[in-house]
Amino acid sequence: MDKELKQLKSIVYAELIENPQACKNDTALIIGVFKRLGINTAESYESLAKRGLLRQVENGSITRCRRKILEENPEMRDKEVTSLRNEKQQDFIDFSRMSGM
Repeated sequence: MDKELKQLKSIVYAELIENPQACKNDTALIIGVFKRLGINTAESYESLAKRGLLRQVENGSITRCRRKILEENPEMRDKEVTSLRNEKQQDFIDFSRMSGM
């Protein structure tokens, strides 16, 4: 894992610890990480993009870090979200069995 990704992972981890809402809400997570990186989240997305500030990190990288952290630390997962995901997964399994997939 390269240095930048390790640094991002530690920032995401800190945000998840200090802001439990970030465990289940992409927007809350991304805004929190941006703030930790010194990005003024009160500015419009367009303005931040034009100034090149969003190149520091990709939104997808932030959410991938969260998934990896939650995989490594299952006790941090939001129980309601985990339950809903398990139900959806079971729905897909049932559907694939019924449709012969």
